[in-house]
Amino acid sequence: MSEQGRQAAQRLTDLIRRASRGEACFSPFLSPDLRAFALRLAAGNSVETELFGGDDESERVVLGFGPVHGAREAPATFLRLGWDERFGSPGHRDLLGAILALGIERDCIGDIRLQKGEAIVAVLEGMAEYILLNLKQAGRVTLRVSRHEGALPPLEEGKRLIVNVPSLRLDAVLQQAARLPRTKAKLFIEQGLCFVNWHEELRPDRQLEPGDRISLRGKGRIHILDVRGESKKGRLFIEIEAKLS
Repeated sequence: MSEQGRQAAQRLTDLIRRASRGEACFSPFLSPDLRAFALRLAAGNSVETELFGGDDESERVVLGFGPVHGAREAPATFLRLGWDERFGSPGHRDLLGAILALGIERDCIGDIRLQKGEAIVAVLEGMAEYILLNLKQAGRVTLRVSRHEGALPPLEEGKRLIVNVPSLRLDAVLQQAARLPRTKAKLFIEQGLCFVNWHEELRPDRQLEPGDRISLRGKGRIHILDVRGESKKGRLFIEIEAKLS
């Protein structure tokens, strides 16, 4: 874990310690590895948790620890970013970059769900008004920013593919699904940029199975749906759903 990650883990440890004494505490938006760490630590200390600012499919969420029901206003909310598609269609990176350019830290922002002509963004409640007042455009595209009532829309479906792999090793699946050289797929994993079922995975030889979800930081996600068969040479045909940049 990086020094930044260790500092974040220590902050979470402090929050859970306070929650164990009966105080309601909330995290910022957590990356998948920190989310998994926090859930394990909270369970080990018999501290209740609740998810905010997302759903079970969200990559980044806020966690509440302890007696959070009715403790205060919700820690996270959603904003709607709209634009005129005649003048361009900003992507995830464009929108995230525009928000961060306002001087906002990454852990203040959760998932960004794109739809036709708009996106719904999860943000910390404390940053919502600042974003509403100051976010005007993403690149050259003018944005209309308002509050969004309700939950995040469903994840945009990825592309379903049948890929041929030598085995269900993580690096082999990444190589074929993300069209990466084997060495680069292995490097992604060893650098801590790959998550399997929301847990950081550093082992290129990790064996996968149907149902597993792989996230590549900054590149997207892969869901292994099924093993469809085996070739005469022993290679596997697997069905995946992939959404990669």
